[in-house]
Amino acid sequence: MSSYKNILNEIGNREEEIVNLCRRLIGFKSVNPPGDVSEIAGFIKDYMLGRGFKVETVAVEKSRVNVIASLQSREKKTLVWNGHMDVVPPGRPEDWKSNPYEGTVKGSMLIGRGAADMKGAIASALEAASIIVEKDAELDGTLTFHFVPDEETMGKYGTGFLVEKGYYSNVDACIVGEGTCNQVWGPALVPAEKGILTLRIKASGKSAKASLPFLGENAIDKVIKLMPMIESLSQETIKTDPRLIDLFNMGKSFYSIFNKMLGLSLEQIERLYTHLTFSVGMIKGGIKSNVVPDEATAEIDVRVPPLSDLDDALSRIEKVIKESGIKGITIEPLEKVEPSYQDPRAPLVDLVKKCMSQVWGREPALMIQPGGTDARFIRNKLAIPTVVMGPTSETAHSANEYVMKKDLTLCSKAYALIALESLSL
Repeated sequence: MSSYKNILNEIGNREEEIVNLCRRLIGFKSVNPPGDVSEIAGFIKDYMLGRGFKVETVAVEKSRVNVIASLQSREKKTLVWNGHMDVVPPGRPEDWKSNPYEGTVKGSMLIGRGAADMKGAIASALEAASIIVEKDAELDGTLTFHFVPDEETMGKYGTGFLVEKGYYSNVDACIVGEGTCNQVWGPALVPAEKGILTLRIKASGKSAKASLPFLGENAIDKVIKLMPMIESLSQETIKTDPRLIDLFNMGKSFYSIFNKMLGLSLEQIERLYTHLTFSVGMIKGGIKSNVVPDEATAEIDVRVPPLSDLDDALSRIEKVIKESGIKGITIEPLEKVEPSYQDPRAPLVDLVKKCMSQVWGREPALMIQPGGTDARFIRNKLAIPTVVMGPTSETAHSANEYVMKKDLTLCSKAYALIALESLSL
């Protein structure tokens, strides 16, 4: 790995360049919804073309553009770096201390929507690609970048589409650049993620005058009564695959630091991976305060541990509804995102750990992601070795989202080193 010292040093000297590149990316309002990434995609396309990459754009819809950039040396191994160009909406303007699309530098921080999720990672990857070309590094294979449009809305037009259409057919390994590393908890990478089950529960009742409520059947009451029954499932320990417990134990050092920051105990974190979690996100019902509502709906978010079954979780919920005795209840799955798992002892994980250790000066932690990323498409459908690693902070999806400038540089070095070692002669 020492033979790549010049490349790593050069990236280290270009921190301000990476920061300014990230600021440019933040300036593109690629908010999803609506999910128009055409402008940022055009910028990335031109950037990669200017550095000698072969670039292809694939638009499932006019505004939802995938940018595929490849640098080929020999017809051998292929490594893909994957990242999304879309960001969540900024929320209330008054909650921001600066313009969310300006990319404001404040001391060691870069603030703006997408800084941590994940335009910071894209800037790090672009700089790594640029230096690899500039230094004429010899690659024994193909280095490809997939910049996708819609990870924030489940990836149907981005990574999911590319997997379906064969863009991963000859890929040997993948790095998904979602955030895992920062100056607070240090370097980390993700080999496993929880699954997501989004459900709409509908209650039917009978309308009546509010002055005579006993003549009606209040649908809102049914929903309110049912929700705690469903959420009680979070108290039940589900059957946990021994591999998940093993992975959790590997990351205990990371969780100890993370817990201090959030004020959580290790037991609370462990429950995330041995129990289902539930969050009622929406409740709707009624037409007027003096009318007994005959219809109400609730939408709930259920998170399922890696190596567990979404259908089993759904069956548990259906059983609770049936045994509740509450009439007029229907359940409709809206989104089903399978959990994903990568063997932490796989050669790719070892290689990434070694590269990250050289860059950070200490071994990265292995963490289980409570949310989901596009890695699931690549792991679950194609069984391609895939790890998640990139710069972030605790403010992703929040007002005043930021990333540390140093984390951009460290991750850029790591991306470059992983590419060089994966595709070394």
